[in-house]
Amino acid sequence: MMRPRRIGLALATATIVCLAATVRAQSQSELTVIAPAGGETWESGSRRLVEWAGPAGGNVRIELSRDGGGSYEVLVSNTPNDGAEEAAVAGPASTECRVRVTYLNDARIRGVSFADFAIVEPLPTFGVTGPNGGEVWVVGTQQLITWSGTGPGDVSIELSRDGGVFFDVLFDRTRNDGSELWTVTQPVSGIAVIRIVRLDEPTAQDESDAPFIITASVHSPVLAPNGGEVWTVGSRQLIRWQQLGAGRVAIEVSRDGGLLWEVLFDNTLDDGIQAWVVEGPASTAALVRVRRLSTPPVSDVSDQPFTITTAPITLITPQGGENWVEGTQRAIRWASIGGGSVAIDLSRDGGRTWEILLQSTPNDGSQFWTVAGPPTANALVRIVSIEDPLVLDTSEAPFTIAAGTLELVSPNGGEQWPLGLAQPLQWARPPAGASASTSVGMADGAGSRCSRTRRTTDTRPGRRPVPHPPRAGCASSAGTTRISSTPATPTSPCTALRSVPPSTRGRHARASCCRPTVSRYTTRVDVPGCTASACRPPAW
Repeated sequence: MMRPRRIGLALATATIVCLAATVRAQSQSELTVIAPAGGETWESGSRRLVEWAGPAGGNVRIELSRDGGGSYEVLVSNTPNDGAEEAAVAGPASTECRVRVTYLNDARIRGVSFADFAIVEPLPTFGVTGPNGGEVWVVGTQQLITWSGTGPGDVSIELSRDGGVFFDVLFDRTRNDGSELWTVTQPVSGIAVIRIVRLDEPTAQDESDAPFIITASVHSPVLAPNGGEVWTVGSRQLIRWQQLGAGRVAIEVSRDGGLLWEVLFDNTLDDGIQAWVVEGPASTAALVRVRRLSTPPVSDVSDQPFTITTAPITLITPQGGENWVEGTQRAIRWASIGGGSVAIDLSRDGGRTWEILLQSTPNDGSQFWTVAGPPTANALVRIVSIEDPLVLDTSEAPFTIAAGTLELVSPNGGEQWPLGLAQPLQWARPPAGASASTSVGMADGAGSRCSRTRRTTDTRPGRRPVPHPPRAGCASSAGTTRISSTPATPTSPCTALRSVPPSTRGRHARASCCRPTVSRYTTRVDVPGCTASACRPPAW
């Protein structure tokens, strides 16, 4: 009963062994491409992994077809049969690509991609292409903002003027066509950045790689020294210019009016300021030039020469010819290495005698002085070092200290005053040193006196009566009030107002119809029937 069962078991075992041998024989004679199997998209310029399975050992060759298997080109000619190899993908593009792997130990053993896959040209990366760093855009000009990665949908364009911290919207929605025209606006910036965002995919956005410049002009003028300065050798001075922003500049100096130049700083930041410890030799024709190394390559030179001096102290102002009025504030300026203190003296007689203006003040190059009388046309200023009185400098020529003038406040035109009533006459106090004696009177529209006035030492604003009876024209809108601190000679007939004239009704009536003029205190209208011959200066 058991014999037939043992015979069946033996037959089943033999069948399994035979099938295994068959599978083994087939696996040793076949090679399967695992990737790319079909349907993939590979970008030209990328590197991709080719994978396969087949017999062990030996080497393989990897090939590529772009026509669905009609022809092949070699990707890798000989590589170990380890099941994977990274290959460089190159164009041209095709949608009928296949990979073939051949077992070099037996060329009959090979495998091909199951279906076609595609090789495409790389898609352009979405990003700003202009301005992308270093450009200089002038306010008011039209500039083209450009970007890559165009396609369907819209983008927004934003601008930062602080290097990318905060952004303002320039265009909230525009087509994703790669360019947009923009009229550049204020304010200026040396660290401007553009940002573009795809609205259908907000994560797709890009900014300028580096800042660009928004400027009011492409000119970069030198601000200091720009002419007339006196810089002492050894002193620390600031060279200043109007910077364009990002970029670098070179700074040069000429000591011969611009014929030859020497480099002070060959490469420094375009930030508008650079400290320089002044070096010799001395020159009275020195110029500074600032030359931009970055785009745009603009440059500028001092408008006028300045002085480089080796003198310990050099007076700059007043140097002669100035006219300083009593009561005004003026700056006395000088150049030096600095440090210590100086005394400031004044002469009113061309240098024969001196008075002290300031016993001691810091040697910082400037001191304000409220000009005081008495007036003179032969004034000089002297700067003297406290530490070494032999170190000094004086104005090269005399300047003038002139007396101050009074200023009428009220009435100053347009007022209507009834006869016989006291009205406020107001004027500014005279400056320090001026005469306190003041004449108060009235004149008609032609500029002639038509009322008695009085001379007073009371310079305070106050109320004065309107003269009664009036002279011709005084009661009209052309009447004017004159405040005078010093008498003078009329500059032209019937227009100058001076001290009290004699009370002659006829003369003033005749003068009131003279040809009108415009004075500081009132505007007069033409008087019909007047002739120039009728005008004559009143006898003051």
